[in-house]
Amino acid sequence: MSEKKIWFLISDGLGVRNFAYNGLDLHAKNRGFELTYWNNTVFRLDELGLKELEISNPKNHPMADVYKKSIKEIELSHFFNKTNNPVYNAYRFPFRYKGIKSQIKEWLSKLLEAKYSSGKGIIKLRHKIKDLERRTDYYQRCLGQLKEGSPSLVFNSSQRHITSLAPILAAQDLGIPTVTFIFSWDNLPKATLVVEADYYFVWSDYMKEQLLFYHPFIKENQVFVTGTTQFDWHRQKNFIQPKKDFFESQGLDSSKEYICFSGDDVVTSPNDPAYLRDLAEAVRGLNQEGKNLGILFRRCPVDFSDRFDQVQKEFSDVIFPMRPRWKKMGKDWNFILPEKEDLHMLSNVCEHSLMVVNVGSSMVFDFNSHDKSCYYLNYDVADPINQEWTIRKVYKYIHFESMPSKESVGWINEKEDFKKVILQELDGTAVQKDLTKSWFEKINVHPIEQSSERFFQGFDKIIS
Repeated sequence: MSEKKIWFLISDGLGVRNFAYNGLDLHAKNRGFELTYWNNTVFRLDELGLKELEISNPKNHPMADVYKKSIKEIELSHFFNKTNNPVYNAYRFPFRYKGIKSQIKEWLSKLLEAKYSSGKGIIKLRHKIKDLERRTDYYQRCLGQLKEGSPSLVFNSSQRHITSLAPILAAQDLGIPTVTFIFSWDNLPKATLVVEADYYFVWSDYMKEQLLFYHPFIKENQVFVTGTTQFDWHRQKNFIQPKKDFFESQGLDSSKEYICFSGDDVVTSPNDPAYLRDLAEAVRGLNQEGKNLGILFRRCPVDFSDRFDQVQKEFSDVIFPMRPRWKKMGKDWNFILPEKEDLHMLSNVCEHSLMVVNVGSSMVFDFNSHDKSCYYLNYDVADPINQEWTIRKVYKYIHFESMPSKESVGWINEKEDFKKVILQELDGTAVQKDLTKSWFEKINVHPIEQSSERFFQGFDKIIS
């Protein structure tokens, strides 16, 4: 039996996608680790042949959400004061509960904000939320599992879940080293560090600088630059089918050139149906001029709305939906499970599409992994679905400051640009792919396929 026992705490479907589907268990075994998935989701990981330990009834303290929100609001105020950048106010959201419960929590949160608005106040709030979690039955159950299993290290797959706090606290209280992964490229400016750990794994040197800037209580030697497993499968050639076989398996015409329209969620881009309509009009017009084009429409995996139905119906000759293979197993987004087959589908969509179009998505890096161009939508539509939303807000978000230059991605600055950039892609004169690669290398350490190796090198160093 290996003495190096690692527990991966998985709290949502994205954690399953990033850490359960990519052979990490075999990688661990080859390096002398025993890997257990400490499962804090509704998903069954043992059905994937993985060693699983379920956490039952992960119920936080009733006041945990209030403290979490107060900490976030105070930190956002501090980030604003530190930078004088008003965009931090765009990261504020009210409680999503309905009725009197939401109002009470909002009121309590504002009281805490007023009382603990200083830098020392945040530290006090972080201590208080930990003390509350230690009083829960949930914490005690985690403590019992850890005492029985005696892992060498606990790895937390996402820093933002309040349900991850009790398990990580229990491990720390037993002297077990803990690691928290910063799971997305845009998370740190949003004040989403809910779970503190002994060590942190980040995508890049750029993200490491952000972590230390926003959270000065973290020391440099606590941070490991590992990259993310999110893009690993794009380098797995066995995922890629021949173009003809893939399109025919999806009921599509393999003689066409397909443009991928990658949807966002309704909050990020409420006017996506209008953008899809504009692209469809351009594609239909080019087909009338003799081109043979189609649109692969891949909606946001957590978007199960009917908001695209009308435009798909009107442009069924050019729009071909390719719904992500994710299962909805609850109301909230973290109860939506990606199936392993979706990774195969996404890799083939990236490989065989002409280009991708979207509003500010990290899909730019998925497609760049296949040497394909990404074009960001950068205009307000003529007939907006949401009159209050504007594209001008999107690219002011902090994570876009990571672009080495504005040319790091292609831009659709008006609907007439669709025809121009499609023709450039068809004749091979588009040039921004190399510039996108420089951005990708800044965001995520390369080679991307070596992220798993870097994770276990970090585990080895921490344990020894």
